[in-house]
Order: sequence, then C-alpha cells, then structure tokens
Amino acid sequence: MSVIEKPFFALESAYQLSDFLTECYLAFRNNRHPRLVSIKFPIASFNPLAILQRFHGAQHHHFYFEHADDCFVGLGKAIQLTVESRDRFAQTRDLITDLSSQILSVDAAGTVQAITDSRFFCNFSFFAQGQTDTSQAAILLPRWQVEQKTSSDQPAAWAIVNIVLHPDFIPEAESQRISQELENLRSAKSVLTKPVNAITATIAPQSTSTQVQFKQSVTNALKSISNGQLDKIVLAKTLDIHASEPFDLISSLQNLRDHYPSCYIFSATCGAGKTFIGASPERLVAVQDQQLKTEALAGSAPRGKTTQADQKFANQLINSDKEAREHQLVIDFIQQQLSKLNICAKLDEPRLLRLPNIQHRHTPISAAMPENGHILDVVGSLHPTPAVAGLPREIACQHIPHYEDFDRGLYAAPIGWIDTQGNGEFAVGIRSALLKGNTARLFAGAGIVAGSDPEKELNEVQLKLQALLKALV
Repeated sequence: MSVIEKPFFALESAYQLSDFLTECYLAFRNNRHPRLVSIKFPIASFNPLAILQRFHGAQHHHFYFEHADDCFVGLGKAIQLTVESRDRFAQTRDLITDLSSQILSVDAAGTVQAITDSRFFCNFSFFAQGQTDTSQAAILLPRWQVEQKTSSDQPAAWAIVNIVLHPDFIPEAESQRISQELENLRSAKSVLTKPVNAITATIAPQSTSTQVQFKQSVTNALKSISNGQLDKIVLAKTLDIHASEPFDLISSLQNLRDHYPSCYIFSATCGAGKTFIGASPERLVAVQDQQLKTEALAGSAPRGKTTQADQKFANQLINSDKEAREHQLVIDFIQQQLSKLNICAKLDEPRLLRLPNIQHRHTPISAAMPENGHILDVVGSLHPTPAVAGLPREIACQHIPHYEDFDRGLYAAPIGWIDTQGNGEFAVGIRSALLKGNTARLFAGAGIVAGSDPEKELNEVQLKLQALLKALV
C-alpha cells in the first residue's frame, strides 16, 4: 500500500516527523501515496472530559462517545462531510470505505500498520428530510482522536493524529504543529480544572394546554391503532429551558456520567453553535470482528423509592400485556430487518434494564455478520426501530410530524463511530438535549400501543424529561 519503505524512528521528534511527512508529501505529489496519514502515539490514561474541557473551546468540532470502559474523544477536523440524500446510509458507507482506502497508518516509530485505527464519527437526523438545518448525515474524521480502553486485561490509551496531504502542505510547519498539539494533549490534567457547578435555569412555560395537546395526540393515535392503521407509534415531547448563564458542556456531561454510568454518554457539535448531548440506554448496533450485537428495548416503568416499591413496579412491567406487546413488536421488527440482510438473529433471555429513574424490558440480540455485510447497512435497515418510531414503520413516520409540533432533528437517531475495518458502534440518540448558549431543548418520548393510557404516557414522558433536566442543572 505504501511507498514509504525507509524506517523512521521516534516520530515524536519534530525533526524525524518532518522527514517522514516530507517523504509522504513527495510520494503524494507523485501520485504514489494516499492523501491521508494517520500516526498513533501512546499516552497515559486520561479523563476524557478533562481532555475535552481543555480543547473543545478552541476546536470548532468535537465528538465524544463513551460506553462501559471504552471512550473516544475527537478534536478538530481532518475531514468533515455531510450527506443530503434519502440513500444517506449507503452513501455514508461508500464515502467511509473510499476514505479508509486512502489512509496510511503508522505508529510512533514510523512502522506501517496493517490495521488502521482511525475512526469516523457519524450522526444522522431522525428523518431523511427535516424542517431544520440538521444534516441528514454528518461524517467527521477528527484532527485528533484520543481513545482509552480499560475493559481489557491491559488498559491502553493513545492519541491518533489524522493528517490530510494537499498541494500546499508544508511538512516542517505541520510537524511542529503536531508536536505541540501532542505535548498539550499529554499535559492535560486527569481531573477537571473546576468543580461541576449547578446552573440556575428557568423552564419555559409549560402551559396546561401543552399537556392537554400531548394527551390529545395520544388519544388520536389510539384511534389510528384501533382502526388498524397502526400497531404502535412513538410520540415525543420537548422541554425548553433558559439558563442564567451558558451551559457548561463539561459539567453537563459529567452529571450524565455520574447519573447514568451504564448508558452511552455522547456529545457532538452539530453546527450553528449547537451541541447535541445525551445519555442513551439503547444500543442500535455494534459490530466487532464480524460479530453483531443489538437489542430490543421497549416497555417502561418507574423505579420505586423502596426495595418493595421498586419490585412492585418491576413485577407490573413484567406481567403487563400492554408492555409485553410493545416489547415483542420491537423484537419481531429487528429479526425481520436482519433477516433481509441474511443475518440470523439469536435472542438472549429477556431481562430488566434498571436505570436510576426508570426500568425497561430488555432483550439482547446477537448474530454473525455475513462476509460482505457492513454495519451501516444494518444501521440503515434498523433505523428507526419501533422503539422510537412505531409500526408499520413507514406509516408511523408519516403520522409523527402531525402529532409533534417540533422537528426531531438528531433526537432518537443513530450516533456513533466506524473504523476502517468495518467495526463500529451506534447508540440511539434518546434521553438527549440540544444545547446552544444558555438555552437547551430536552427530548423524551413514549410508545403508544393498544391499551395505552394518555395520562400515564404523559407521566412517563415527564419522568424522562425531569431526569434529564436534573442532570443538566
């Protein structure tokens, strides 16, 4: 793949790095070298939010994605692309496949790596066509990609710089810049530079009429279900808040980490000064070494204040015919969609997923990926699942805009990453908020099926919104 055969050592030295980049640049100019170079440097373990705190203000783009013991922080941009097409998942797949083939990956010793560790961070809008300026698909190959894995026996952390070669590229200047940026990354504190402070916020007036409107939407949806148009529809509600000062992104994310350690914690810049953040309990799909994991997450109940009360709610959730129907609809849908991709799903035993304020019916699903399968084909097939849209999916998506008085944008849509080997992981962007300055819009939804009660569905949505509000302020 590479014409760079001369061994280079200690690329952390600006001098050696300059020589290496000069070789790459000359090969690129002679059309004998890919236009992207990725260099991987080892670093000490870090607090991802401390990294983000130091650099996100100076960088116009960032992407933060953390789940369990793995976290990724993307800073700045090497390449940023948007896709505006109904065929957005396939186009995103093709763009990433093409870019992946153009990357020369080396380690800090200058050794060419057969496997490229660069990751493309992606987020999609809920609808293929929306009413806002949200891109239907956004792809970011960050300037710096900082990663940490503590789930293995040997915890590891590293920083990867992605470099774009172009006709006006100056190797000496770029090597100095990389060396300085790497030094700054390594010197970032492992703790936040200031404590997480509470922000005083004013909730935009939630008149009785808005609550009545939501319940009326549920009632109308139930009529569509009873006359056979729909089996299920998910209706969402927003909560707008105005803070006394601009929201502190790091404080908000730290609160989400503290409140929801088992969830996907994410943050991504999305243009016009807006940042989309959240703590999602729901994995859409993950692929690692051709092994696929997804899940059915539908059917909810509150948590009890005592052990006895909590178990009572859990028993009600387990024994509820309404919640069982809602959950089974999601399972059936996932199996059907995967089968269309020649993927045979295997169901694990159903269980409860218990979060601090709510509990869900949860069924893990696994499968082997076909040889030519791609994670974005699965993302495009599964999104939106009945857990965030309804069934039949197309009809539910046609009804949603008539019942909701806002554009979903990134809410309940796929957000995650893909590497050059086709591995990746996407969460569903629920339990989320859109921040801009000192304003925030919070999102939450509820699944409506036969037997749903409008008052109870309103209470469920309010419960989810209040939990997110507490994390933000």
